[in-house]
Amino acid sequence: MASINSKNSCIENFILIWLDKNIIETSDEYQNSIQLFQSFVNTIKLFSNPDEFRQFIRKIIDEKLFIIISGSFGENLVSELEILPQIFSIYIYCNQKKYHEKWAKNFEKVKGVYTDLQSISNAFRRDIRQANNDLILINIFSPTINSNGFICSLLLKEILLNIKSNDQMKKDFIEYSRFYYNKNSIELNLIDQYEKQDSNQISSIQWYTRECFIYSMINRALRLYDIEILNKIAFFIQDLHKQIKDLHIKSHDYKQLTVYYGQGISYDQFEKLNMNINSLISFNSFLLTTIDKEISLNYAKQSQNNRDLVSIFFQIEIDQSKSSFPFVSLDELDSYHDIDRYILFSFNSIFRIINIEYLEDKFWKINLILIDKNEINDSIQKQIRKSKGYFSLGQIMFEMNNLNKAKNIFEILLQNTNGINQKERVSIHRMLGRINQKMENFESALSHYNESMKIQSSYLSSDNPLLSPTFASIGAIFEKLGNLNQALDHYKRAVDTSHQASKIDPYIIAYYYISIGRILYKQNKNLEARKNFELALKFEEKSHVPNNNFLAEIHHYLMIVS
Repeated sequence: MASINSKNSCIENFILIWLDKNIIETSDEYQNSIQLFQSFVNTIKLFSNPDEFRQFIRKIIDEKLFIIISGSFGENLVSELEILPQIFSIYIYCNQKKYHEKWAKNFEKVKGVYTDLQSISNAFRRDIRQANNDLILINIFSPTINSNGFICSLLLKEILLNIKSNDQMKKDFIEYSRFYYNKNSIELNLIDQYEKQDSNQISSIQWYTRECFIYSMINRALRLYDIEILNKIAFFIQDLHKQIKDLHIKSHDYKQLTVYYGQGISYDQFEKLNMNINSLISFNSFLLTTIDKEISLNYAKQSQNNRDLVSIFFQIEIDQSKSSFPFVSLDELDSYHDIDRYILFSFNSIFRIINIEYLEDKFWKINLILIDKNEINDSIQKQIRKSKGYFSLGQIMFEMNNLNKAKNIFEILLQNTNGINQKERVSIHRMLGRINQKMENFESALSHYNESMKIQSSYLSSDNPLLSPTFASIGAIFEKLGNLNQALDHYKRAVDTSHQASKIDPYIIAYYYISIGRILYKQNKNLEARKNFELALKFEEKSHVPNNNFLAEIHHYLMIVS
């Protein structure tokens, strides 16, 4: 069996925490109680100490928390928990329902006071469905805002649908799932079923709508751009997309269709949508909608009690004769064979915002229309076609300042890059150097830049101009660390090698000279510093596109060393 090396401690969007002074984790009573919730959430944490409970929840960044708390602890802690954005729902579990209802009614995140766990489990299942919707990323493409998130979502779709799949991927995914669900007997049974049955017995649509381990892992991975999980589950995403697409093509019911969907979104996200009527949006997920307006309205309204969210009721118009984004009416295709008709869109379908209407306090209606692929901007499609897969995705994340996501992408790329592909490894190490440098992890940045230099030196001569950016990057780190002699040496080598280029970039050389001048100024060598600032000015003036800020910086240094 292959070993599993992973940084993931949680592979779902949610964690259930139970705080009760009487909890004994090993007792049969609590172990049996936990099974009521294991169908909906894998990570369940039990605490009897409020301080340990507090320490744990403060560390949570990427997951939403559901809290079961005893009445006595709840009365003292709920006001503190209510304001934490990572907490989605709180359930009071007690024997004195009437007493605790008096104070609990003042808190929006308290979903109820309960005397039995089955009732909490029923409420939890309802709330976790809504929470899944609320966590779906909505990306906007508009000329008025930075649309890199929209580009990322399209790029991710292109990558996932073009990964080469094989039978081994399913085996690896099953092994990975068993590793993370090893204490969850309910999900382990489902994993066994999934391993034994082929797609002719239970379809990908049925598995996805079953809301089991597959559904949970896909939703989290798409939300967080977790390429470790996405690489393992790409084969399933491809199968699910293909099934939706094939059924869509076979459908001859070319009529107008209206579907509905409810979601809570942040105030910031709502403002962006409100300011960009007629812009394009995509949902970074397989979007499950319904033709039943009342069901969707009820789901949408659930977010009204969350102080962090605005409730949105989406009304989506579809012209089946024009749309090229695949969707399918589930009817008997889903896992539960519900009598309510649901429509499932493949992931990252794109819609246009028609208008936004106020319904009531914290509750708005957004009217969308499903577009045709031809309506997507040509420049976007060109950018996607020219992309270099996950590397391009990581670069965009870096540009968006999503440094942790960018770092995760490049670290996994580094793990999976063939050692023979030296140039690719150089590029990845350089990106990890830039990311760590921006995060002020200077020792890590220096390590990656040195590794980049080591690999480049194995196939380039010592004066090759391709080495100059790496020399400069190492110099910048030494400068940050206060090692001015090493910084000066590397900046000088950057200048020397850049002069060997057949076509010199004046701006880059000017940048190197000003860096040398800055180090010499810090070393109180003003005369030498001035010579380098003058050289920087000379090369900057040769640049085809003068940089006014850079010129101002040069003149500033020339003034203070005169």
